[in-house]
Amino acid sequence: MKNYNLQLTEDNLAKLLLEDPLERTESIVSLANLINQIKSSAIISLDGKWGSGKTFLVKQLELLFDKKEYLKEWQEKYRYKYGDIKVDELNFDDTKIIYYDAWENDGSENPLLNLIYNLVIKSGIKLDEKKIGINLNKVGEFTWNYIKNLNPAFQVIDFIKQFVTIDDSDEKKLLGQIENENSVKEFIKLLVNEIKGEKKLLIIIDELDRCKPEFALRIIESIKHYFDIDNIITLVVFNKKEMCSVINNYYGDGFNANDYLDKIVDFQLHIPEYSKENYLLFKLNKNDPGGIIYNSMLTIINKYDLEMRSINRFLTAVNNFMPEDIIRGKEQITSPFDDDIIRYFMRSYLLIYLIGLKYFDNELYEKMIKGKGVDEFIDDYFLNKTVDSIIKIKTLEKELSQTDLGRMNDIKYILKIIYYKCFTKEIIDGKYKEMTDKIAENLPYVMNTCNFLKLIDKYQY
Repeated sequence: MKNYNLQLTEDNLAKLLLEDPLERTESIVSLANLINQIKSSAIISLDGKWGSGKTFLVKQLELLFDKKEYLKEWQEKYRYKYGDIKVDELNFDDTKIIYYDAWENDGSENPLLNLIYNLVIKSGIKLDEKKIGINLNKVGEFTWNYIKNLNPAFQVIDFIKQFVTIDDSDEKKLLGQIENENSVKEFIKLLVNEIKGEKKLLIIIDELDRCKPEFALRIIESIKHYFDIDNIITLVVFNKKEMCSVINNYYGDGFNANDYLDKIVDFQLHIPEYSKENYLLFKLNKNDPGGIIYNSMLTIINKYDLEMRSINRFLTAVNNFMPEDIIRGKEQITSPFDDDIIRYFMRSYLLIYLIGLKYFDNELYEKMIKGKGVDEFIDDYFLNKTVDSIIKIKTLEKELSQTDLGRMNDIKYILKIIYYKCFTKEIIDGKYKEMTDKIAENLPYVMNTCNFLKLIDKYQY
């Protein structure tokens, strides 16, 4: 079985950049250009729905800064469209990037210290007390067991001992115990300057909207208060709607979360929209849209407005029941069905449709298999004009109508025959005996799928 979830590998990041099915590479380049142009400090927010590919976008940004050759290859491939972009003028070598997953770290009760620790560890620098102005000999004992238990590799103790004198075990007082010769902000400035050297530093803070409210707010407020340093840019990635909910949960529903963010964030950006049809083609390795399998997937994707993460999970779920070659709609695989379109319809469109309902709308799924959802079944079939899959049926006693309205009514009638035979055992027209016999032949396959789906809880995404 193939897992369609996109892993954050360099190959996948580069493939999305170069093939550009989401048409986002230009926006990523524009974001890189904005970062290059900022000479002071700035906080940039990147807003997007959950599952819309925000993490992939910032990881692609990171890849472009690291390997400029991908940008040149992309521009050469789409020279007719993006040839005016002056790639050589983008000074990617002048920026150092550190990525911080806030959700991964929100078990910490001292967000600022946790962020500082991650910056030091991920920068790879070796600390020198003469450069940063901290007396490393003035240290005490400290235990931060809950962090160590969460991740034994998270050696916070060793890090903290390099900077502070600890009088007690209350971690919330740690930053206040930094020697008086250095304020917290001055300490951070010295440390960050050591990390970035002569370069600009871009700190990417991801998944902030998934964190506990107090942790999320203390991170974003710490950035505003302590990282207002020249050549330090912070890119905060979140779903703004969810982030506002986090803020209101902490300060109360009467608090104006939008105004709060406006005062903190200097540039508010939105992740670009993308074509879900193009993304599906990319995932299926198809060049052209069309075909019953493609359209049946698109029915579910558009009906529930699925984002990239959910589309990937949907494809993986379908692959539990259907071989990858069938999913991809290879001609040599699907052509044997042409003489038995009922079999093809039931084992492709109907199967994929039921899987989609079970994973994303369990209530409608239950209604459907109990024989009470014929209207939704027919309406959804026409959601993406998936009519080419059924007009080839040769078991009708009359030809389909030539007018669009007449043909649609004929197809609706055929869909009713299939639906009622599958989910009510009812035969609504004895004239179509050959059709109903073919439905009966393939019905066990559909029912076995429904029985298996009963074992699956509704997808959480």
